[in-house]
Amino acid sequence: MEILSTIVLFLPMVGFSVLLFLNGNTQKNAIKWTAFGFSVVTFLMTLVMWAGFDASNPALQFVQRWNWLNIQVGDFSIVSDYYVGVDGLSLLLIVLTGIIMPVAILGSFQSNIFEERGREKLYYAFLMLLEWAMLGVFMIQDLIVFYVFWEITLVPMYFLIGIWGAEERVYAAVKFFLYTMAG
Repeated sequence: MEILSTIVLFLPMVGFSVLLFLNGNTQKNAIKWTAFGFSVVTFLMTLVMWAGFDASNPALQFVQRWNWLNIQVGDFSIVSDYYVGVDGLSLLLIVLTGIIMPVAILGSFQSNIFEERGREKLYYAFLMLLEWAMLGVFMIQDLIVFYVFWEITLVPMYFLIGIWGAEERVYAAVKFFLYTMAG
């Protein structure tokens, strides 16, 4: 059951990868439904995680840990692991992310923003990338990898705001990026 955290974490990345292979000009419906499908499956897997969570156990659950970075220079070393785990608070945020993403994708189906600005494939790919990064932020227990996931959330948000945002979207995207990067 420990692998469930890794499955939930990487399902949006699989969806992102599938979207990259679809033709943005001729397969617009396939792109929408692929993004929606992967987000729904991710949500369902978060519900499986919730059902398997033992609230009476205060320890991390669904834990997986692999050493993947070990740099030694003299007496100084940097060690980082792929270390995922879920506690009660992170589980709530994971399920919330799982709920919000299909709703956001479904809500964009009726939007006229794509008629004005196009690039539907890129939009849904960025949403999948954002979902992956947010889930990583809530699951990762290693500080270095957490920071990487935190910074990855900036990239799709910057483009989502900058391309499909409101009137002063470019200004807002730059401001968002700078404030979040500085914070």
